[in-house]
Amino acid sequence: ADTAEHVSDAFTDGPEPIADAAEATVERLNVVVKAKNVGYIAGAGDDVPAALRQMGCTVSMLGEIDLGKDLSRFDAIVVGAGPAGSSAAILLARAGWSVALVEKQRFPRRKVCGECIAASNLPLLDALGIGAAFEAAAGPELRQVALMRGDREVVAELPPASIKAHQWGRALGRETLDTLLLEQARSAGAHVLQPWSVQSMRGSAGAWHVELRAVESEHTKTLKAAVVIDAHGSWEALPSARL
Repeated sequence: ADTAEHVSDAFTDGPEPIADAAEATVERLNVVVKAKNVGYIAGAGDDVPAALRQMGCTVSMLGEIDLGKDLSRFDAIVVGAGPAGSSAAILLARAGWSVALVEKQRFPRRKVCGECIAASNLPLLDALGIGAAFEAAAGPELRQVALMRGDREVVAELPPASIKAHQWGRALGRETLDTLLLEQARSAGAHVLQPWSVQSMRGSAGAWHVELRAVESEHTKTLKAAVVIDAHGSWEALPSARL
């Protein structure tokens, strides 16, 4: 009886703990994902692509054929990510072109501009995919125009546009408008290089070589494309125009 009692106690008491109980704390992190288009080489049992997609990224799986491609070659290179450049990049990327969009300044950035967009141009913003975001961020409808000289002022009513959904123009700062368009170009598949500056352009239609330099470092690279679109604005000449 004594032996049976001893064995029973051994099983019910259990083993002696060799370490304190572990504790874990779960915290919510606000993850900011700047990369929208990711090329990924898969590994065995790899769940990283699924995690990237959950964070809103477009993931392209790369194989041996893809790795053999010239990653510096594009169908088009767009210089300048203002409204003209980003709009061109959006439409070309949607059409299936490979596009590099080069911008020398970081966004958002302020820019000297009247910032007013006529009512006739608002359908274009809808077509580019930023219409709703523009409506949410823009100022009130522009229904009057004023001419001022000294203490004299002439005010006139503006006529409404013929498109019922967009009868009046609106104003929006370029730091917001340009950022909306740039991110839409990125989402459409354009490869954005920012802040990178064009150093030289050589070649001819169908075979352009564009030398770039990273603004915040000494890194350089050369891109090649059949088409180069000059959308850098009128404030500064491109290197080719300075020769």
